[in-house]
Amino acid sequence: MDPSSYQRPRLRYWLPGATVDEQTLTSQLESAKEAGWGGVEVSWLGADPIPGDGIRQYRFGSKIWQDRFRYLLAEADRIGLHLDFTISASWPCQIPGLLPSAPAAAVELVCGIRLLEGPYCEPRGTVVDHFDPEGVEVVKDFYQTTVFDESTRQAFGRIQSSVFEDSLELHHTQYWTPRFRTSFMELRGYDPTPFLPLLHKRFRPTAFSPDLHIIIPAGREDNEDPHRFLYDFRRTVSDLYIHGRLEPLVKWAGDNNLTFRCQPYELDIDAGLAAAVVDLPEGETLNFRDKRNAFRLLASGRDVSGKRILSDELAACIGMAYTMTWKKVIQMANKDFALGVNQIVLHGMPYRWSASSVWPGYFPLLPDPPLPSFSDAWDERQPQWAFAKPCTDYLARTQGVLQAGHAVVDLAIFHPALKGIDVHWEDTSLVSAGYTFGFMSDGLLGLSSLSVSGGRLCPDGPAYKCLIIDNRLEMQVDTAQAIFALANSGLPIIVVGNLPARALGLAQDVAAVDSQVQRAFVDLLRLPHCHHVTDIKSLVNTLQAAAIMPSVGYEHRDNCWLHVCRVIGQETWYFILNESDCRQSQVVQIPCKDRATIYNPWNGSLSQIRDTVPSAPGRIGVPLDLGASEAAIIRCGLGDDQFLEHSACLASITAMRNELKDWTLHVEGWHPAEPNEAGIASTKTSIEKIGPIQLAELVPWSDIPGLKQQSGVGEYRTTFRVSSRMRRAFLEFHPDQTCTMKVMIDGNVVDGDIVGLGPLEITRALSEGTEHELSIAISTPLLNAMRALYPEFAHCPTQTYGLLGCTLACYE
Repeated sequence: MDPSSYQRPRLRYWLPGATVDEQTLTSQLESAKEAGWGGVEVSWLGADPIPGDGIRQYRFGSKIWQDRFRYLLAEADRIGLHLDFTISASWPCQIPGLLPSAPAAAVELVCGIRLLEGPYCEPRGTVVDHFDPEGVEVVKDFYQTTVFDESTRQAFGRIQSSVFEDSLELHHTQYWTPRFRTSFMELRGYDPTPFLPLLHKRFRPTAFSPDLHIIIPAGREDNEDPHRFLYDFRRTVSDLYIHGRLEPLVKWAGDNNLTFRCQPYELDIDAGLAAAVVDLPEGETLNFRDKRNAFRLLASGRDVSGKRILSDELAACIGMAYTMTWKKVIQMANKDFALGVNQIVLHGMPYRWSASSVWPGYFPLLPDPPLPSFSDAWDERQPQWAFAKPCTDYLARTQGVLQAGHAVVDLAIFHPALKGIDVHWEDTSLVSAGYTFGFMSDGLLGLSSLSVSGGRLCPDGPAYKCLIIDNRLEMQVDTAQAIFALANSGLPIIVVGNLPARALGLAQDVAAVDSQVQRAFVDLLRLPHCHHVTDIKSLVNTLQAAAIMPSVGYEHRDNCWLHVCRVIGQETWYFILNESDCRQSQVVQIPCKDRATIYNPWNGSLSQIRDTVPSAPGRIGVPLDLGASEAAIIRCGLGDDQFLEHSACLASITAMRNELKDWTLHVEGWHPAEPNEAGIASTKTSIEKIGPIQLAELVPWSDIPGLKQQSGVGEYRTTFRVSSRMRRAFLEFHPDQTCTMKVMIDGNVVDGDIVGLGPLEITRALSEGTEHELSIAISTPLLNAMRALYPEFAHCPTQTYGLLGCTLACYE
């Protein structure tokens, strides 16, 4: 059950341009490997000049940068890490030496002049055109003439490298491309020129903006509609980006033994289709925080196209510098896993120091009022880094399951392509009933590879049981016809609310294209396996009346639990998450004809599930008790007995609980060894020994004299007794516990959940005898120490550190 190195999580690695030394690079890569990371994603940020040296020689594209690139690649290969790299030093992509007048340079449609030039390249360069293959050619030329050669290509292949393009942040005025008019005419069939003033409404106000008037061509006054033209404009932008940028970049990457990983959103583009085109689609915590279904959309593109990975730029959170905990990281990862993610790239690991850095080291995303901090810094500067390996093991084992086989999804919901990642689906009845679902965009529904067999869409992949169309008054003609073709092949379709009645986009005969959309749905609803319901409240009943049942059934119909399902050979695996903010218990009904086992990703063990309850035919009822954002992984199938542990049934025995008291605490406080010193001195930490402190009961450090402004490591010691009749024993921690733990009993480390999402089983750690010594080491973030040092952090609330509560639960 050991995951491969590829299945391990990765780190974004921020470098201050090429102002880095080889010894530090090697040390950090080795540290990442030792801490359980599978690879790093190198992100070249602006160079921090070394005193006396010019900054230009350290920028992206310079000779020193080329040397550092090759060194990083060779060291990653030697150490056994996967190494990815960002396509440029910032985003949107800019290439050194690209002149604003060059054919490959980005342009905008503006009333005035704006220079799109980036400060991080050497020589200075401009943003590339993201809607024309010329923008890809200049990227290819840059790499072919700097760092790509036969040796680097071979290294890319050995360590399975990716080139990565971050989200498209083209938020300036109005993106454009010189060949847009020609491309528009080829794709849409008419000249856009008379309608370009309509785009003026999308401009950000500038001093150059005159009053513009919409001009309608003579003879077309009655059937032209600004809304229809703007749709055609956005659809053309989407087509040019996907086919003129993404597809050529995928080919270029493959030609160089690379894969292309991309966050294909931030514009009015078909993100579902884009996710199907790239090798490795990626979402993110920051942009998806209020758009959770965006992960489901990208996952659908992955699944329909037969790809394997949906990556996640995890923990890119506002205001979290030196505040994040491993518990929070695991909770965020679990939530995204339950939406289809199966690869984590943690945001992130900074280079250790720069010429201007102060303790605890270089971090490019510190608060800079009025701007807040962004993300957190993960490396040896953090007390929590020493506790990383069990957490990366947890992520790796979970990803190992979620990357194997293929996803199976109950339902597909139509999502209009040009709404990008703004997936609006507020109804919770499908989740409560136990259905999983994805989102099919116009582009995905138009794929020639789609097939229906046995009433399932993509039967060898997600095997959707039904397609749902929810209150879509407008639709592309080709999409309506594609949906009818799927229905005619046997796919059940449910239309909720209003039927589509209007075609999107301009046409010579608007009434005719509108009629085509209407006719597709009239014909569709004549089919016996297709249904029309008036509102969303009837959806679940309609599905079940049609024998379209959920993959999992939940005891509580108002539950906040989510799951994803993977078919791996002859086995079916379920990742089940309690998404609520409190501990919950319920019986989960799972289809299972063979043996059911539960997989513990904290230690890799499999245990047979014996305490099942009666359920519907062909299903088993599994009682689960999960903490906030805690997950369970269940396997159904015969499997391999060599990993199987036979555990006593907990449902039929009684737990005796005892809150542990009388602790001795020793603290190591972390502080700058050379306060106010910059540069390499900023990495040096002084350890202050505090204690022993006697605690009759556990309280936060903020309530202990001398510890309120401390960050670091604490060790708690006590003793406890167990009955000779004990069959299983657990430690249960306070739900507000945030610090990461290392638990030892009688000198032996206990494997398991070290962040306190759920109880920690200690049965196997108990040696003979009834009295035992318990040691719990905890690690903290650096925030409380930073509050005492820097004004930028003084406004942050004091974090609650320490062991907050520990209960011994024994089952006899």
